[in-house]
Amino acid sequence: MALRTSNNAFAEMDFPNPKLQIRTKPRSKSPEKTRQPSPSRAPARGNPSPQRGQPSPGRRSSANGRDSAAAPARRDSYGSTTSMREPEAARHAMAHSNSLGGLSNLGGLASDRVGGGRRDLQPPPVEDVSLQAPFPSSWLASGLSADDLRECAYELLVNVVGPKATPPNRNAAAARKQQNKGIISDEMKAVLRLKAGSEPGKDGAAALAPLDVVRRQLDISEASDERTRAAVTRAHAAAKKPESLVVPLELLCQVNIADFPSQRDYSRWKRRQLMFLDQATVRHPGRAAPSSSASSATPPPKGYSRDKAESAMRQVKQLIAELTSGQRDMQEVAARQALRNAVTTAVDMPLANGGKGGGLPAEGRWADGWPLNVRLYATLLGSVFSGLQAATLVEELEEVLEILGKVWPVLGITPLVHRCVFAWLFLKHYVSSGQKEPALLVAADFQLRAVETEVNNELSKGTEAQQQEQVLVLLTLLPHMVKYGEPRLLAYHDDFPDGGPAFEATAGLMLRADELLQSDDVVAAAQKAASQGVKLPGSGSAKAGSSIGPKRRVDQFVRSSVKKAFSTVREAAAQRQVTLKQAHGGVPPLLVALAAESSMLAVDSVGRYAAALRPWNSNAGGLTVAMVHACYKNELKLFIADRTVLSVEMTQVLLQAEKLEKQLIEMAVEEGADAEDGGAEVIQEMPPYETQRTIEVMLQQWQDNRIAKCAEWVDRAIQLEKWEPKAMKAFCASSVMDVLGLLDETQEAFFALPLPPRADMLVSVVRAMEAALLKYCKAVTASVGDKSQFLPPFPPLTRYKEGGAQEKGAAILAAAAATAAANGTNGANGSSKGGGGKESKSDRYAVPRLLVRINTLFHIHNEVDALAARIRSAWERAMAPSASSPSTAAAAPVQKSFWPLPSFKKVEANVPLVPPLPSELICMFDDVRHEAERAMGHLCQFVAYRVVCHELKDVAVDALYAGGAASRMRIAALLERLHPHLVVIADIINDGLRDRVVLEVLRALVHCYMRALLAGGPARSFTVPDVPALKEDLSFLSELFIDGGDGLPADKVDAALAPAAGIVTLMSRDTDDLIRKFDAAYKEYLRTVPGGAGGKDAKGNPLVPPVPEEWSPTDANTLLRVLCYRGDRRSSKHLKKVFDLPKELKKPWY
Repeated sequence: MALRTSNNAFAEMDFPNPKLQIRTKPRSKSPEKTRQPSPSRAPARGNPSPQRGQPSPGRRSSANGRDSAAAPARRDSYGSTTSMREPEAARHAMAHSNSLGGLSNLGGLASDRVGGGRRDLQPPPVEDVSLQAPFPSSWLASGLSADDLRECAYELLVNVVGPKATPPNRNAAAARKQQNKGIISDEMKAVLRLKAGSEPGKDGAAALAPLDVVRRQLDISEASDERTRAAVTRAHAAAKKPESLVVPLELLCQVNIADFPSQRDYSRWKRRQLMFLDQATVRHPGRAAPSSSASSATPPPKGYSRDKAESAMRQVKQLIAELTSGQRDMQEVAARQALRNAVTTAVDMPLANGGKGGGLPAEGRWADGWPLNVRLYATLLGSVFSGLQAATLVEELEEVLEILGKVWPVLGITPLVHRCVFAWLFLKHYVSSGQKEPALLVAADFQLRAVETEVNNELSKGTEAQQQEQVLVLLTLLPHMVKYGEPRLLAYHDDFPDGGPAFEATAGLMLRADELLQSDDVVAAAQKAASQGVKLPGSGSAKAGSSIGPKRRVDQFVRSSVKKAFSTVREAAAQRQVTLKQAHGGVPPLLVALAAESSMLAVDSVGRYAAALRPWNSNAGGLTVAMVHACYKNELKLFIADRTVLSVEMTQVLLQAEKLEKQLIEMAVEEGADAEDGGAEVIQEMPPYETQRTIEVMLQQWQDNRIAKCAEWVDRAIQLEKWEPKAMKAFCASSVMDVLGLLDETQEAFFALPLPPRADMLVSVVRAMEAALLKYCKAVTASVGDKSQFLPPFPPLTRYKEGGAQEKGAAILAAAAATAAANGTNGANGSSKGGGGKESKSDRYAVPRLLVRINTLFHIHNEVDALAARIRSAWERAMAPSASSPSTAAAAPVQKSFWPLPSFKKVEANVPLVPPLPSELICMFDDVRHEAERAMGHLCQFVAYRVVCHELKDVAVDALYAGGAASRMRIAALLERLHPHLVVIADIINDGLRDRVVLEVLRALVHCYMRALLAGGPARSFTVPDVPALKEDLSFLSELFIDGGDGLPADKVDAALAPAAGIVTLMSRDTDDLIRKFDAAYKEYLRTVPGGAGGKDAKGNPLVPPVPEEWSPTDANTLLRVLCYRGDRRSSKHLKKVFDLPKELKKPWY
């Protein structure tokens, strides 16, 4: 993948680096011929370092300036044996011994370099910091080491820039500054404290060409540089497009063994070039070959041959293997020509690059494969860091960045990739510097800000290969930035005791990286890449960030860090208490001292850290205060948990806690002023300490005992209650009289206390009384089920069978008559022993006992109003002035009022001012009323269904319309059997509840009526001529329950009968019309079922519409049931075709 851009595209970038400084140390006027290793890389501790201009111990100077062959052999990370100079060996050892883990794998930069020498940064002296490298060496399939990457990257740069290193022209400095002003803007220079007018060579030192600066920073020897430049010069002279040359191929063809001091040096050099060629063209090509399954919308490039491309790749692999093993000699013309032809063919194919047919220019496309291209670019980009100081950049920064921008087309680097790699390098150098230079961290954060701004645009343009590589870079680098910052932010009080730029940059870097990983653009691009077969780094998830946003991340960090800091403060305070006690004897309680420490912790935390976290979570400051509040509250709870007596020590702690809480609340309100929600969320997390309530707990002891006694009496009353109807007017339970009497006694005892009544204590008493009544109301219905226990399951659907309904209906009617005879009932007159006769004492849920429960709830509903009125009256009497006339004033004791008279209100002599009832008690006992109302509704429905569907099951459920509409068991026969039950209900139920219970009975009848029509089983079938009889039964129901105005209101009766009337109207339609309506409703139902377009489920069975909560003429299931019970062949045939329903049931369904 590559970014098609001009060579000066890098000039459009903005480069920030807070507090980084351009290196200003003067150099000698001529470049050194031999680089000086840093003291940290000396062969032995204590030996003097080689002086500038002297050969290093690991090298041997030669007359022609070439590399020495005396370097010792070592085995690299891939198991291959190579040689390295002693400074390189020292650097290799440092890379494994320091705490940076595998940082050198990123571009091979384990140290900073400057001039002709190299200086390693020592590991942090105090803290062991590890930072995993984002590009593991295992990603390179052969033995390219970090040193090999340096050499290869420099050779690639020489080819792109050109072999001639031209020093900067001072006269062109102003023009270049105007042209490249995007590299470092004046505003950013002010932030970075850079010299706005600094120019190379201004201090009198000789100006170096940017390429020479890169060479020295990468530690490339002059001999190797001269050899590379000479070879590139020869290759450019013969090439039409020099920038498109395959560098390792050209070097292999242009460099001879005579250019090296020894055969061993040449072999090592050749092996590296072959490995680089293998990596760039075979193992990590820029684009994969178009697959055979690719969409026809994106045909392969013109002239592309998959077989030819694969053949060329195989030939390149074979030639590289033969040249590496020595089977062929690179010095032979035939071998060179064969390798050139094979590589040229492979590179020209889209297997390795875009090619002209791939929609991308072909030049510079041979080395853009992931991750080799990014590793090479990271190596080059690392050369901008100076080695003189930890937080300095090379003086020729703008010139170096300008020539590095020319490599973008070759390596496929985009602005997004550049900024991500640059941010990583800043972070790496910050860690390498012992985390002492926060300016590096701020610079890394700034780069990510630019990535955040550009990510949407960059990920949406370019080819798929470009988009895939950018996603891979993001998912490779950003998680490591998150892993670096997360543990430090979870304990930022310890890692950043003073806050400052380091904390702000760490928070910004980590949260920004995590936010980018969660952004819709990155997730979408990652999912797209994963769907195209791209293996994502890490866990392979398309969403590599955390599952929560930055706001909740900050929430986690604040909670974790403040909790740890509070624990540290508590331990320190406890230790001081021990010391003071040993020295002075008596000391205040620990929580008194801890309150002062907690206040300081809150103030310091908000002042040092809140500003940096506030852009990510506007409640950061308030949340910090809330956490201190919560931590101290936990300590306070432990302190008072085992204390029941108010002591001096307890009073000190509670008063100090109250003072701390007041301060924390003020801070939270102040911090929440600028928050999105005004700090409401934080305030909700700060429940009060309730210190005053704790201080006064002894005053409430008697009340607590009283409340416990009320609850105990309620439990006993419920356990002993039998709910038997008695010869009393109210027909309610005796236990409710005891409970209400106890509550009335409780409120009288409260107002009889010798102390003035307190509003909060009264609220507590009333709440306890409400709780007792609620418990009683819930107990009334706790063991009672619901109506479903009386309703048998619906029979399976069947279709019409001629004569089947009459046959089965006759059997059902015979069974019903036998049941009625067994119960002492004539099936025609409908008298019932179960409803009007003697109830069994063992039946706790007989209808009369259920009616007593309903009456009891109704009594509670009415009596709480009287109880509330008595409480209001007692409050007014207790809070009124003790005397309303001179005579009573002389006789009554004088008591100071706790309620001063308002000055704005005129008080008449004979009208005492009474404080209002507490607002919490304005709606006292509302919950009891609502619960009683709910329980009464439940029991009324339960009674109705018990009577109709249980006591009269043989008639209302089993036999109604058995055999069809002409059955002798119709509504009239059912109502005749129902009459004795209605008499029992009227005798027992309270007059205020009679209509309510009877209306529920009507609704239960309507349910059974509709059940017979739509779910009566094979014993029922209906035709259009049956509709008048069905309507007649509905009219009979209506007339009976309205009873000429003496029964239920007509509108309520009509509303109860409306669903059944709609079904009867639907049954009056002819069969063809019903089939059409059903087919339309069924299709609409199938559209709502996933995968239901074919009308079959996963097992191949027809999809049957589910039973709705309420049947209606437009419901598919209702229409289906009307067709099932339609007594004609057309409906039966249609049901056979659609659902293959049977005509009869082979076994009972319940």
